[in-house]
Amino acid sequence: MKTIIIILLSCFFITSSWGQSTGTRGYLKIEPVVGYERVQKIEPTPHTKNRLIYGIRANYGPPIFSLEAEITQGKDDESFPDRNLTIEETVTNAMLGLRSSFNLGNIARWYLRA
Repeated sequence: MKTIIIILLSCFFITSSWGQSTGTRGYLKIEPVVGYERVQKIEPTPHTKNRLIYGIRANYGPPIFSLEAEITQGKDDESFPDRNLTIEETVTNAMLGLRSSFNLGNIARWYLRA
């Protein structure tokens, strides 16, 4: 995982310095990714499931065609009180791709991601 993070950070620094050296305006946007979900399940027995996702997303380039990278970590726990059992899981995801966005007026935006 550390290798992936180092590679992604290197890509951002290289493309950022390349964009500044060519005289074109570089577009770098960094935003947090945070989500929380709590679900009450009935089957197979009544229990709860919690999920917390956090990370960071970075876009580089003009909105019409940009490079996107995202690193997130998710922590799940599922509790079965009748069995006195708790299952915990941690997952780390890293994604690299292309993104294109278009404004559809003042209140809507359309994204295409690959």
